[in-house]
Amino acid sequence: MTQLDLLTAPCEPETIVERMAVFFRQRPGEPVDMHVLDQRFGCGGWRTRVSDLRKAPYFMAIENRWWEERKADGTKYRVSVYTYRPAGERAA
Repeated sequence: MTQLDLLTAPCEPETIVERMAVFFRQRPGEPVDMHVLDQRFGCGGWRTRVSDLRKAPYFMAIENRWWEERKADGTKYRVSVYTYRPAGERAA
């Protein structure tokens, strides 16, 4: 590979934030369960990275919706999903 090839070759995202930006941009309008984010981007840290995507330089509109459901035994659990809304899809 020549130096020119190295300069023009597409770079793979290196940070978790960059990888998450690519992940969400590939899924506009698609709700993504928090468990998917946790498994793909690591326990705990993904919440901060979603927050980072909402700031410069990304300025991505990522909504979070959550609700509680009950299991058959009556115990509650939380369902939480994150949805990327590109500029053209944002609610007024």
